[in-house]
Amino acid sequence: MPLLTFLSEEQVRRFSWVDDDEECNGLLQDLRVATGENWLVRVETWRHYPRSSWFFGLFAAAEPIIRREYRLYHDAHGEWQIMNLFNGAGGTAHHDDGKSREHVMNFMLGYLSATESAHAKLERLCG
Repeated sequence: MPLLTFLSEEQVRRFSWVDDDEECNGLLQDLRVATGENWLVRVETWRHYPRSSWFFGLFAAAEPIIRREYRLYHDAHGEWQIMNLFNGAGGTAHHDDGKSREHVMNFMLGYLSATESAHAKLERLCG
């Protein structure tokens, strides 16, 4: 069963481009061109400041832990399908295993490869 969500026009504009990840952005743009469909990648960054044990943990440690999570969306004509990617452990990428970028990149590579292969086969058959 697909998981659908609504995204505002601002979110669609923002997720159409991956600013600080050239490799992911290039693959996203290639996928959009090859399929002729609208795909989005949402990147969220969290900073977690672990507490030190000194004085009941009231003072944060100097170095924050930075975590980035990637999500892939596909246009479902007014709504957006959140692609439910599976990780190597058999769970979904929504239960972040720290490798959400890898899951999104692998999916885009596979989809792009299959699309190009299908176009090549169609061209061979139709001449």
